[in-house]
Amino acid sequence: MKSTKNRQKNQSSNVSKKRTGSIKVRLVGTIVPIIILSIVVILSWTYSKSEQIISENAEQLLTASTKEQAASVGSWAKENLSVFKTVKKTLEHANFTKKQELSYLSKFLDEYESFPLGIYIGSKDGEFLDASGWVPDKDYVVAETDWYKEGVTHKDVTYGAAYLDNNTGDYIFSATALLDDGSGKDRVMAADVSLKSASEIVTSSNSMEYSKSLLVEKSSNTILASDNEEFRANVLDTSNSDELLAGIASKISSQNYEPALIHGYMVSMQPIDGTDWLLISYIQKATVLSKLTQLRTYIVILAIITILILAFVTIRVIHYITKPIKSLTNTIVAMTQGDFTPEVQVNGNDEITLMSESIKNFIEVMRNTITDIISVSEQLSSQSKNSTSVSESLKTSAITQADSMNNLNTIVDELGRAVEEIAESATSLAIVVSETGEDGTRVNAKMQETVSVTEQGRADMNHVGEAMQTIETSMNALETAINKVGESAKEITNIVELIGNISEETNLLSLNASIEAARAGEAGRGFSIVASEIGKLAATSSDAVQNISGLINEISSLITDTVQQTQNSVHNIKESSLLIHTACDTFDTIYNTINETNSIVKDMIQKVQKVDDVASSVAAITEEQAASANEIMTASNVMLEQASNITNNSELVAKEANELYNTSEKLSSEVEIFKVK
Repeated sequence: MKSTKNRQKNQSSNVSKKRTGSIKVRLVGTIVPIIILSIVVILSWTYSKSEQIISENAEQLLTASTKEQAASVGSWAKENLSVFKTVKKTLEHANFTKKQELSYLSKFLDEYESFPLGIYIGSKDGEFLDASGWVPDKDYVVAETDWYKEGVTHKDVTYGAAYLDNNTGDYIFSATALLDDGSGKDRVMAADVSLKSASEIVTSSNSMEYSKSLLVEKSSNTILASDNEEFRANVLDTSNSDELLAGIASKISSQNYEPALIHGYMVSMQPIDGTDWLLISYIQKATVLSKLTQLRTYIVILAIITILILAFVTIRVIHYITKPIKSLTNTIVAMTQGDFTPEVQVNGNDEITLMSESIKNFIEVMRNTITDIISVSEQLSSQSKNSTSVSESLKTSAITQADSMNNLNTIVDELGRAVEEIAESATSLAIVVSETGEDGTRVNAKMQETVSVTEQGRADMNHVGEAMQTIETSMNALETAINKVGESAKEITNIVELIGNISEETNLLSLNASIEAARAGEAGRGFSIVASEIGKLAATSSDAVQNISGLINEISSLITDTVQQTQNSVHNIKESSLLIHTACDTFDTIYNTINETNSIVKDMIQKVQKVDDVASSVAAITEEQAASANEIMTASNVMLEQASNITNNSELVAKEANELYNTSEKLSSEVEIFKVK
C-alpha cells in the first residue's frame, strides 16, 4: 500500500513537473503577439501606402506649383519681350529723328517696373540715346559693351546673361535686338531688365506650402533668385557643400529635369520658355510627411491603446473560453491521481461542452467500475480467507484421516494376527474335539466292559480328565481370543464411524468449497475442480466406510455367535471335567450308574460333535475374517492413499487460496488510490 501511495505521489509530481504553463498563457502568448503583429503590419502598410500616396500627391502638387511659377515668370518675361518687340517695330518703321526717338523712348521711363530706366539705343559708331538722362563717361565705348555685343548678333529681342547690380543688389539682364531701321548703321536697342519682379514671383507665388524655389540660369548655373538668400548668387556645382545644390547641379548637367528625390528633398524643375532660365522648386520630404508623421504618432498611440484594449478583451475572452478547459484539466489531473469525486459542470453546446459531458460520463462509469472492483476485491478477499480456512480444515481432516487409516491398518494387522491365532486355536480345538469324539466312541463301545476293566477305566478316566483339563484351557484361551476379536471389532467399528464422520465433514467442506469457488467465478475455477475431486474422494471414502461397516457388523455378529458357542462349550467342558473328576472320585459307583453314564457319554459325544461343528464354523469364520481383514487392509490402504491425495490437494488449494488472497489484497491496494465518494 505504501508503494501504491508513493507511486501516486510520483505520478502527481511528474504531472506537476510536466505542467510548465497553462493553455490560457499559451493562447495569450500566441494570439496577442499575432494581434500586435497584425496591427503593426496593417499600420506599417497603411503608413507606407499613405506615405507613397502623399509623396505622389506632393510631387504632383510641387510639379504643378513649379509649372505655375514658371508660367508666371515666363508670362512676365514674355510681357516684357512683347513691349520690347513693339518698341523695336516702331523704331524700325517710324523713321524717327533722333529727337523723336528720344521723345518716344522717354515714354517708357518709369513706365514699367521691370525696366524703370526705359529703353536705350547705341550704335557701332558710338551713338548712344538714353532718355533717362544718363551720360556715359568719356571712355565709354558702346561697341565694346556686353549689351551691344549681344544685341548685334540677333534681330529678335533676346534676353542676355544676367549680372548682379552692385547698386541695387538685384540681378539685371539686358534685353537687346539689332534694329533694322534702314539706316545702314548697326544700331542696337537695349533695356536693362531687373529680375526683382521675377524674384518676387519665385519667392512669393508658391502654391505649395513650405516649398521653396530657385531661378537658375542654365548657361552659368547661377542662382538668380531664391527664397533662401544664402543660395542667391551661388553657382551650382556638383562639388557644392550643400548636398541639395550639388544634387540639383548634377541633374542640370545631365539635362534631366524630371521630378526627383535629392537628399531628402522633393525637387521639381521646369524650364522657362523663351529664356535660359530654369525654375526649380523643392520641399523637404519630412516637411511633406510631417502631418503624416504626426498622424503616425497618433496612430501609434491609438494602436497601443487598441492593442491594450484588444489584449484585455482577448485575455478575458480566452479566460472565459479556457475556464471550462482549466476546470476539465483540474478534473483530469485529479483523475490521474485516482480522485473521481470532482463534479463536472456541463453548460453550452460547443465542443468543450461535449468534452465535459464525455468526461462526466467517463467519471460516472469509472466510479461504478471502481466501486464494483472494490466490492469484488472485498468479496474475493473474504472468499480467499474462507478458502484458506476450508483448505486448512480439509488438510487437517485429511491428516487426521491419514492417521486414522494408519491406526486402522495397525488394528487390521492386529486383527489379522488375532484371526490367525483363532484359526490355530480352532484347528487345535477341532483336533481335540475329534480325538474326544473318537474317545467317546470307544467309551460308548466299551462301556459294557467298564465294570470289568474298572481299573483300566479309572486310568482312562484320569487320561480323560487330563484331556478335559487341556480342552478347558484351550477353550478358555479361545474365549479370551474371541473376546479380543470382539473388542477389536468394536474398535474397528469406532474407527470406521470416525472415518464416516470425517468423510461427511470432507463432503460438507467440498460442498462449501464448490460454493465459494462458484462465487469466485473465473478465479475460482481451479479451486472448483479441486473441490469436486475432494467431494469424489469423500464419496469414495464414505462408500468404503459403509462396506467396512457392513463387514465389521458381520464379523461382530459371527464373533458374538462364536463367543456364545465358546461359552457353552466351556461350560459343557467344565461340566464334563467335573463329571470325569466325580467319576474318578466315585469310580466305585460307576457300575451302579453305568447306564446313566452311558447316556451321559452319548450326550457328551453329541456335544463333542457340536463342539466339532463349532470348531469347524470358527475355522471357517476365521478364514472369512482373515479375508475380510485383507479387504479392510486393502480398503484402508486405498483410503490412506486418498487421504494423502486429499492432503496434497488441500495444500494446493491452500496455496492457490493464499495466492488468491494476495491477489485480492493487491487489487484492494491498487483500487485504494481511487476516490469515488
